[in-house]
Amino acid sequence: MCGKVVESKQGFAGVTCAVLRDFSVLEQPVETKEAASPLEDVLSRNNLLLVVLATLASTVLVVFAPAFTRGHFPACNDPRCMNLSADLRLMMREDVRPCDDFFAFVCGNYEVAYGSVPSYADAVGKRVGRSFREMVRELVVDFSDKVEDIPLVAYRKCMDEFHRKEDDLGPIREFDRLLTATLNNTPDGSYLFKNVYFLVALSLKFGTPVFLRAGVVLNTFTQRENALQLNAEKARKPLPRVTLHKIILQRWGFQHWRDYLRHSDVILEVMTGAAGALGEVHLNDSAPQAIVADDIDQFLPTMKPHEFLGVIRAVSSESFGYGSIVFTTNALALRKLAGFLKSTHPVRLGYSARFLACEALLMASMFSFGEIYDIPKPAVAFRHRLLRCTDLSLELLSPLTAYQFIQKWLGQNSSAVSERMITTLLEQLPQVKPYALMEEASRANLSTRLARTTIFRGLYPGYSSAKDVQSRFARLKFPKGSFVTWATQALKTKAELQVEALMTKGIPPVRADGLDLRLGVLYDASQDSLRVLPAQLLPPFGASLSPSAFSFGHLGTSVAEALAQATEPRGLSGHPAKLSFSWAYEDKYMEAVDCVRRQYLEEEQELLDVEMAASQLSSLIGLRVAYKAWEAWKEQGTSAERHRSLPHVHSDEQEFFVGFCLRHCGVATGSRENASGSAAAVLSRPARCNMPLRLSPEFAQAFKCAASDPMTAHGEQCA
Repeated sequence: MCGKVVESKQGFAGVTCAVLRDFSVLEQPVETKEAASPLEDVLSRNNLLLVVLATLASTVLVVFAPAFTRGHFPACNDPRCMNLSADLRLMMREDVRPCDDFFAFVCGNYEVAYGSVPSYADAVGKRVGRSFREMVRELVVDFSDKVEDIPLVAYRKCMDEFHRKEDDLGPIREFDRLLTATLNNTPDGSYLFKNVYFLVALSLKFGTPVFLRAGVVLNTFTQRENALQLNAEKARKPLPRVTLHKIILQRWGFQHWRDYLRHSDVILEVMTGAAGALGEVHLNDSAPQAIVADDIDQFLPTMKPHEFLGVIRAVSSESFGYGSIVFTTNALALRKLAGFLKSTHPVRLGYSARFLACEALLMASMFSFGEIYDIPKPAVAFRHRLLRCTDLSLELLSPLTAYQFIQKWLGQNSSAVSERMITTLLEQLPQVKPYALMEEASRANLSTRLARTTIFRGLYPGYSSAKDVQSRFARLKFPKGSFVTWATQALKTKAELQVEALMTKGIPPVRADGLDLRLGVLYDASQDSLRVLPAQLLPPFGASLSPSAFSFGHLGTSVAEALAQATEPRGLSGHPAKLSFSWAYEDKYMEAVDCVRRQYLEEEQELLDVEMAASQLSSLIGLRVAYKAWEAWKEQGTSAERHRSLPHVHSDEQEFFVGFCLRHCGVATGSRENASGSAAAVLSRPARCNMPLRLSPEFAQAFKCAASDPMTAHGEQCA
């Protein structure tokens, strides 16, 4: 029962195996297994362990919620501190009984507190961005300035301070040195050969496409060989000559106006020629084409196959032969580009490409800097005025995000506690060159701000192999190899299914690396590797001492719901099924779906369609699986009492269900109806919170609901 691709309405996507007790059963005929109910399938030990694992993740909500739940920061009243307890006090309605309407109990005042924002998750996202911008802004700005002047004042202060102590564009110059070495090492050949060599090297070695983008991906048709993706890049119009002069002056330091003129003439000539050849590249984006390398002259006229393969072999570590696949989405543009490259002197192209690559790096860093400061786009356009802050944005912004210091923290002893993260970041900052060059007041300002910051983004690339994952999670005592085996098998199956779907539409697998479980586990099809985001590896604050019921209710239910989606038999979600289910299993599953429809009709006087009922069944199963997973995790912890800071909550069990319903807090819009009068694909937020809870006996027990209460199911439990 493995390989179902499902995309839930909340945006979680996953491929799971409904039976994970023994991976050897994946090779056996489905009909030989006993039919099991959906709940029995996903309650297997391996599934519960997987939910425990994923619930230890650290997304934006799960990082801060357990921290405040356990009162680690009781004095924090600043909204930027993401005080969950304060948020819930604003949203919850004490006058509503949980057993009457749990959504109204948890989220009843949401529209009063956050009426302009569709959901609580959106509100948190806005706060995180604002908090991060404020943190960096305080690095260089005193708030005595007018608010509207802060961005430009920040840049001026940054430039002045940095310019006084450092007069070199380190990263830019080093990058240009590497590009120059690549250009000088280009083998002899025709203009076309040398130019293609240099441009492919830029793209494959440095990830900086100029006129040409090249990428190596797994050939998902054969599962053994690699394929090359080759696309032309749309060329920008030439820069104004005065801008060129100022950038050249800052970057290379030529001493005479004739040097400015000569070099700017070369750049203008190359950019003008490329713009003429590639100005309409976007018109060809919808024309994918795949060929074998032997026929490369279909894309690059007059280029011989052995020359092209020589280029790829020289700049790529992957193996390519004459039978390798080359594909593109803009074949016509490549032919135009080849004509331009054939007539352009390699030295002139190389010089211009170096300039454009460095300018692209420069602009990327400046736009990042500008975004954080909320600088209007016209201000960012003054490149020559911002050069002195480029190193700051390239080197300093990276450690200010979660990625760099979380990676360092993860390399420490696993017994390290979460509070060490901020301290570790501050210890690493002196190694960053711009930090060492700052004024003392600015360094103190930054350190103070960081010490107050409790939220960091969590979605960054992480560990790159199954071995890394396995070693990191060895302490969780999984059955030997079970998590890695399951995840690798499931995600490979998902990759195969996506390719099959593309093939049925006649589309080649140009990019097959957008495969993810959304909750911190990624599968990179181009490298055929499993990655776990660093955030996925962060346990909740104090989890080893006191497991958080809120985390399991909030994140764990999302994970388990994604697992439960895999129990859907063929075609309910419109995706192809890799393996068939037995008829007995499908009957049991549809009985559960019909049960959900009957319950909804009884409570809401509205008939759910099959797809929506299946989604609600998955939510119910996910709720019960996450609850079981939390119980299993709690048994590994201690029974020590802890301070409970969530309002109107009196037990771990109640905290779990508040965490679940918080996923759905937002503007309580009603469900839409289709022409037949049945509920459409989107249920109201109250229904998404209340319906699974109404069918959960654990919820009724946690809040001591009577049999006559609205939040107690009056019929069968369905799962």
